[in-house]
Amino acid sequence: MNLRGRNGAGKSRCCDHVFFEEEARGRNVRYLSRFTEETFVKEHAHSRVGDVLGGIRNAQDLIVRFGLVSLWYRRVSVLSTGETRKLYLAHAISSKNDLIILDQPYDGLDVHTRNVLRYMIEEISEGLAQMLVGTHFTKSCHGANGAEESTPLDSNEPTQVLLATNRPEEECMRDVETIDLDDPESVNYNVPDKDEWKSILVNDLNYSSKKMHERLISIEDLTVYSEDEEDTRFKILNEITWNVCRGETWVISGSNGSGKSSLMRNLLHSHERFSEGNSIVLIGPHSIETTDTLLPTINHDDLVCDVLMDSICKLLNLQDEILNRPLNVLSQGEFQMILFGRALMLRPDILLVDEGFHGLDKQNRSHILDILDHLSTSGFLTAVIISHHKDEWLPSSTHKLILHEGSVVRTDRVS
Repeated sequence: MNLRGRNGAGKSRCCDHVFFEEEARGRNVRYLSRFTEETFVKEHAHSRVGDVLGGIRNAQDLIVRFGLVSLWYRRVSVLSTGETRKLYLAHAISSKNDLIILDQPYDGLDVHTRNVLRYMIEEISEGLAQMLVGTHFTKSCHGANGAEESTPLDSNEPTQVLLATNRPEEECMRDVETIDLDDPESVNYNVPDKDEWKSILVNDLNYSSKKMHERLISIEDLTVYSEDEEDTRFKILNEITWNVCRGETWVISGSNGSGKSSLMRNLLHSHERFSEGNSIVLIGPHSIETTDTLLPTINHDDLVCDVLMDSICKLLNLQDEILNRPLNVLSQGEFQMILFGRALMLRPDILLVDEGFHGLDKQNRSHILDILDHLSTSGFLTAVIISHHKDEWLPSSTHKLILHEGSVVRTDRVS
């Protein structure tokens, strides 16, 4: 079954309800969401990929398809956003389940991996789960620590799949029911007109133009190694040189594991070295980091109205019904909008968006892009966007940095 709907329509709440109902019935249910993925990463942060997957004989086919073989001895904590998502997906669907619930599973995946996952979901939903997870292999699979284990499938029954996504092209299952959760009478896409939200940025949030063409980022020959033991250390970044001036808008592209997220984290955490005197905000999937030490941290039980200014709520067209909700009951898309609101409150010199559009529907994504594009072209901030979706690049993008295996392949101007 496919679930469709705007942010706040109830896709995540529906997934939660189905999970608890089906688990109460005694069914074997696997639920993939931002919360379960965060828990997975915390539990396995210091484990190696081989120790997470190596003891599961049924995962052999998934390991190959997702391209995880080369990551076998790496710790989960050093994986990129996309690599972590691939590991989590492989671990989740490697055993037999009665039902798999996938809430925005494609976020953070490159084009190749999205195609692989789309094909896998079709296989699972059509009863090909045994072929998918590779039970035709008879050789045992070993973890990074040499352990051997087996978890055989116990049923030939097809696995049911519940898929929630914001992109129609990702509704990949054939001949299944699609439920649209939008209520045509209650849907409100009436964002403030451009003159109104431009006024909010200048008059309420005090954005102002800054000196154009001033160099903001200067990285020369940056090489970064993993923190593993000597025999398993590897280069995360290899002799990266990158310079950014105010007035430029950058896109950073590359496959999962090419070094994009590592470059952003090194820029943020070593900002005094690479961008002296400039404030930086990094928005990732479900997270925000900043060089501004004055920004209070937020807790999952904080109310939306307590973490955002009224002008930000108006700027982002946040509906009244969510303002008094705690953060931990928001949908993925709603929570991501809160993170963008927090970032805009800070008026950063540099805004890094690393797969930060996760979970946003078309309308919210378009509105955020319009705001960032205006801020960038007006010289209010400099934006750097990492995304595998071209419709998440700013229209005003001027430059593109292409990475592969931690190295710069080339730097282009965007025509």
